[in-house]
Amino acid sequence: MTDLAAHLAQFDREEAQRELVLRQLTHKLGPLAPEQHALISGLSASLILQLAAALRVFLSAADLDAWLDQIKLRYEYARRYGFGWNDGCREERRKLTVRLLTQRVGTLSPELSVRVERLGMAALLDLFDAVSSMHSEDDLRVWLNHSPYSVA
Repeated sequence: MTDLAAHLAQFDREEAQRELVLRQLTHKLGPLAPEQHALISGLSASLILQLAAALRVFLSAADLDAWLDQIKLRYEYARRYGFGWNDGCREERRKLTVRLLTQRVGTLSPELSVRVERLGMAALLDLFDAVSSMHSEDDLRVWLNHSPYSVA
């Protein structure tokens, strides 16, 4: 396979992934707003994969908007200050994760809020992925107690 053919095949896979995620979002949340569709269409392949993982816990179009706002903040911060994603979006990721946790399990106790606040980027991503299986503060407490990242 030539380099051009390999590049085209990779492009086709990425476009197929993008279309699949767009269909999944539409199925779960209903028709997307034109701005949402345009933003998603412009995402890189790695961000499409992150969106695919995140959409499992989206409960409404507002969750998608919050995720897209996080991505916009990430790029604005990186453009303005010359930093990468890990430098600028921990707080946004934490806010989104806490918002989803609150929707799933209710208002967090001060003890659990502090523990979530102390989590690093990798732990927040893992917690974000785990939120969909949580139904109570006890589920969160168990997750935090067994997380390799957790600070008691």
